[in-house]
Amino acid sequence: MENSIRYKVPGGKLLIVRAVWDGRITKLELLGDFFVHPEEALNRIEVLLIGTKPDAEEAELAGTIKQFVDRNDVVLVGLSPEAIAKGVLMAVNG
Repeated sequence: MENSIRYKVPGGKLLIVRAVWDGRITKLELLGDFFVHPEEALNRIEVLLIGTKPDAEEAELAGTIKQFVDRNDVVLVGLSPEAIAKGVLMAVNG
């Protein structure tokens, strides 16, 4: 299955999530008017989330993203791990 959503992060920017899944996410793209530094960290977050099940817990997914962000000194501007988790689950759950 495939879906794309637009999510306005409360107090932040626009997040667009494009996801393909078949029991688990097989392809993921995160786009929008937010900033991620270093830029290549965004692709690494997308790869990190490949394999996520559509019934994943939002808080657990956000925790996984937050650990990655903290361990790799990633700066998110206009976006948060919680917003990414919410957007990804919105995309795969329609």
